[in-house]
Amino acid sequence: MPDSDLSEPTSTEGRRIQICSFWIGDHYCGITLDSVAEVAQGLTVRAIPLAPNKVEGLALLRGNIINAINGRVCMGVNGRPPQGSFSYIVTQRAGETIAIGVDRVEDIVEVSPEQFSPPPSTLPSDQQALINGAYLLEKKLLVLLNPDELGYIPPVKLEYTPPPKIRRRKKSDSRIVEQIA
Repeated sequence: MPDSDLSEPTSTEGRRIQICSFWIGDHYCGITLDSVAEVAQGLTVRAIPLAPNKVEGLALLRGNIINAINGRVCMGVNGRPPQGSFSYIVTQRAGETIAIGVDRVEDIVEVSPEQFSPPPSTLPSDQQALINGAYLLEKKLLVLLNPDELGYIPPVKLEYTPPPKIRRRKKSDSRIVEQIA
């Protein structure tokens, strides 16, 4: 066997993965760079009545209306970040563009597959699908998030309840309007 065959790296060895890193509360998180379309600052988001808590609202990005997801709600972090620091990671999910709100975007981090650890089985059930795993870096742990799960908006069932029927009395009658159930 020639020596050149022995020096070739294995499929995972030497392969670096680029991750867009950011902060959500005290959590240092990331999404693989191939899932990120862009980072947007200063998006104006309009609230949607009756939307699930994780849906921050709708935003206009380059003439397209997109959903804005609140990453803090997804990660179970309470409160709002400091004013003006909220940024959005724009990604695609099932052909739909979605902006994921994060506290602060950091940098592009290169990691190797050897640094990866799968998510622990002790994660709360609502976060099992949200977290793909983690990368152990020199001084911190980078939690790899699943952008498809972050962008998933559960269907909302709206129900209409008709108002009760009201029977009105003549003006001359001093009784109050009755409500019939």
